[in-house]
Amino acid sequence: MPETVSTRVRGLDLAIAAAVATVAALIPYHRALGFSFALDDYTFLFRAAGIDPDPFTLRRVLATRLYYELGYELFGVSSTLAWHLVSFLLHVGNALWVYLLARHFRIARDAAWLACALFAGGPLAFTVMYWIAGTQELSSTFFLLAATWVALQPGRRPGWSLPLFAAALLCKESVVAAPLLLPLLGGRRSLRLAAAQLGLALAFFIAAELHLRAFETNAASPYATDYGLGLLRNLGTAFVWLASPWRRYPDRIAEADPALLPWAAGMLIAGSLLLAFTRRRFARPALLASAWFVALLLPTLPLKRHFFAYYLYLPQVGFLILFAALALAGAHRLAGRPQRGTAEARLGIALFLAMLCLLFAHRNRRTHETLMLGRSLAHHDAMVRYGSVSGLVRAQIRDANLRPEVRRVAIVILGGGEGGLTPGTRKPVPGAVRRRTVPLRNAMYDGKFFALHFPRLQGNVVDALTAEDEGGKTAFFLAYDLATLEPLPDASAAYAILALSAFIRDDYNDAGRNAQRALALRPDEATARLVAAGVLARQGDVRDAERILSGLDKQGLGAQMGRFMQKVRDLIAAHESGPASP
Repeated sequence: MPETVSTRVRGLDLAIAAAVATVAALIPYHRALGFSFALDDYTFLFRAAGIDPDPFTLRRVLATRLYYELGYELFGVSSTLAWHLVSFLLHVGNALWVYLLARHFRIARDAAWLACALFAGGPLAFTVMYWIAGTQELSSTFFLLAATWVALQPGRRPGWSLPLFAAALLCKESVVAAPLLLPLLGGRRSLRLAAAQLGLALAFFIAAELHLRAFETNAASPYATDYGLGLLRNLGTAFVWLASPWRRYPDRIAEADPALLPWAAGMLIAGSLLLAFTRRRFARPALLASAWFVALLLPTLPLKRHFFAYYLYLPQVGFLILFAALALAGAHRLAGRPQRGTAEARLGIALFLAMLCLLFAHRNRRTHETLMLGRSLAHHDAMVRYGSVSGLVRAQIRDANLRPEVRRVAIVILGGGEGGLTPGTRKPVPGAVRRRTVPLRNAMYDGKFFALHFPRLQGNVVDALTAEDEGGKTAFFLAYDLATLEPLPDASAAYAILALSAFIRDDYNDAGRNAQRALALRPDEATARLVAAGVLARQGDVRDAERILSGLDKQGLGAQMGRFMQKVRDLIAAHESGPASP
């Protein structure tokens, strides 16, 4: 973009860009520094710790295999702070590359700072900042931007961009089409280098067996591809996500939404009209930004499902630089000032950035990443949900001060079926049990969670107890809400909770068995007596059920048990009005 500005980057300017990027990222994402491991993190950690087999594959070998093995040795798994600091530094480094590339294309210094800050604090960084596995996106972006900057420097050795591009490929394959952009960005002198990078990308594509994944025909596969209309739908969806930062952050869509296509077309027309009323010098940068956006999304556009918003983390760069240049030019034109840095303009930019960061934070205040809400357990995307669960479980087990003889942890879930009771309410909430139990069960990874974080313990979510659990070496916890654990005193209490859970599901046989076992261990177990009364009422033994209830009323079970007490009374009333159904 030709402007009468110098492209020389001073150390002070770069330091200011680093400070701007750091502050802009910290405002919406400071809580990410303490977020737990989640999903793919455990997949890679189990392999690094030797819990799962780790067959070699070239795909993402730097960002998954080598990084997690190194991190496991250096950082451990007792805290995620060091892991997140690496991610944060990579993100700030990527924002600095945005600044440097903007300056290379003769963007004014203030506009380059603005682009740097928009990248650092924008909502598309959400997943990569919270999810440690987002280092794949962060590292591939870092190496690709570095390779691009090196390739475009006149009088330097552009060949150094080849190992940088290779590193980007080994972090994530989504950059495979990036060499197509070099001739557009650097002109004829970049043709040979672009050809070399394309050859490298093709060799990697085949060696990593990506040609097999690129044509996944199984519709049930999460990464099934569609090279028809789905390409256009995904592109339109991505464009809407990029151009509408006021929307609450979308993690992904099961399939691209055709309803977003009119919005995408409208935004494209509006952008074209905006360019038509600006100076011609913005036309070519707009085309370059569009080419960058499409080329770096190209490998993900055929995905029928699992089209994630964080795929836009790298493709957005060109548009952010263009937007910053347009915003600064528009501000100077409205103010009637020449296009040069002034204290007033910089103050305006700072206020504008602060407002944008607060907007991102406010619009996403129910997710987890903002300063607006503390430890939010809102059901956002899978990454937040499972990360919240695993982090809370780990902290609660660690802080429980288990007895030295404990060798096993049994987590009992209250509820079942299609609905459940939300704490503090008396009404069943459809789907509440599904939302509560699925993340907790899956976060345990069939006991591997304990093998990683608590090697001396065996542990998992349980639906039944054994005689071994009655011997004193098992610690019991009741799980409610999303992942809050409440210690249970002994095996009798655990049996009673299992009995109550079966009772809620109308599984009276299982409820009766667990209640009887709880009462055999402790005859005064109130919850087990309540379930036993319900089972008796179900069987038609109303007098004994009422006798048990009368004793329980005197003990006082508390408000949380009110619904279950009422269910027993309803069973009694139903029997008194007619025979019980089989």
